[in-house]
Amino acid sequence: MRNCTVHYLYKTTLLTGILLMMVCRLWAQTDISIGQSTSGNTSTGYPCPLQDYYEGTRTQYLYRASELHAAGMNAGVISGLKYKVLNLNGVDTIEQYTIKIGTTADTSLSSTEWVTITNQVYGPISYLPQTGANVLPFTSGFFWNGTDNIVVEICNGAPDSDTRTTYTNNPEVPYTTGLSFNGSHTYRTDGQNYLCGTTSTSNTGTMTTRPDVIFSWTPAVACTGTPTAGTATANPAAVCMNEPFTITLSGTTIASGIKYQWQKSTDNNTWTNIPNDTTNRLTATQPATSYYRCNVTCVTSGSTVTSNAVTVSSPVAVSGTFTINKAQPTGGGNFASFNDAYNWIKCGINNAVVFNVAPGSGPYNEQLLITPVPGASATNTITFNGNGNTITYAGTSSAPAVIRLSDADYFTFNNLVIQTIGTSNGWGVHLTNDADYNIGRWRPRRRDRWRRGRRRRRRRPRAGR
Repeated sequence: MRNCTVHYLYKTTLLTGILLMMVCRLWAQTDISIGQSTSGNTSTGYPCPLQDYYEGTRTQYLYRASELHAAGMNAGVISGLKYKVLNLNGVDTIEQYTIKIGTTADTSLSSTEWVTITNQVYGPISYLPQTGANVLPFTSGFFWNGTDNIVVEICNGAPDSDTRTTYTNNPEVPYTTGLSFNGSHTYRTDGQNYLCGTTSTSNTGTMTTRPDVIFSWTPAVACTGTPTAGTATANPAAVCMNEPFTITLSGTTIASGIKYQWQKSTDNNTWTNIPNDTTNRLTATQPATSYYRCNVTCVTSGSTVTSNAVTVSSPVAVSGTFTINKAQPTGGGNFASFNDAYNWIKCGINNAVVFNVAPGSGPYNEQLLITPVPGASATNTITFNGNGNTITYAGTSSAPAVIRLSDADYFTFNNLVIQTIGTSNGWGVHLTNDADYNIGRWRPRRRDRWRRGRRRRRRRPRAGR
């Protein structure tokens, strides 16, 4: 009798363990393959999700919900992607490799516009492809509701400061041809830096051809009772005017039937809904400091809970007339350097700004690298009155200019002497990336140069297209 009891308990425990293992496996992460091809793009061909034949690219791939269902995928969390590389073809590091993911009602991609995708889940990082599976885990899981079509966006490009030749070849990634819809859209070019925000849409490659992919997916069960709102976190927590930021929920209930309603407040008291009810992350911009929270609802039970509120700070836009005088500390309307002055305005202006350099206070030994200032316009101009002072800098091969304006508009420099003091590299002023509506009344020294355009790079043959 005693032996039978022990034997019975052993069998019961063993059976329970097996059932638990089956349940855990049932809801564990699963690889969902879309496409089973054995060949793909050439070393110069497109589409290619790990491209490096051009310095930069913006690419979108559309996966219909019907395809995902046929592959066994339903509502759940996508935690990463995998791309298989058949041949490296001499590919090198891909600069600022970035992945975004989102949903759309579109059933085919357009060649003249992009689907708006804001959920950045990977990168930007320098990524070196490898033969076999290239595993790309997301920084936070993306919840798919099981009904919308999915768009994956991949983009990259060398930073403006990188003057190297940053293109090699494309690795061969298997792709499926002859889709009944446009499943891919690729724009690629050289010399335009990071292309994730480009509005150019000219397509390269066949749009009915799409790289094969593996989604790392965990299925969701239907929600019941009261959900867990989770913890909201902002990244970054401080931004300039109209600079994008992302707020994510961690620890929230993962289930089907969950709705997310993000809200915004300027006083942490009165809240306004932001149109968004399908994702646990929010990407937005703002003109001023604001608060954000999320209402999480289980549709089945009708129960709603609210996350914590997070603050995203933005400096107040500035305007007015100020001085630059290195003999005086920065503060009280004075700035000890050109860079201190620029840092004061770079997060946004709401009217014209004038900086008067104190006569005889120079020279100023510094490099001034200017990017777009939010709020700058034909009315809200930014003026530096040099009053005969000199700004100097010893240029390098990667950063030769004393003053560089990259996509920055509505700047004026009056009566400013610009002098390079390096032995071999030196540009007085460099206008790049469509820096327009700028006025220069400066006096470059003899060996200084005005340079407009993109960074220099060698020409190379274009084969295979």
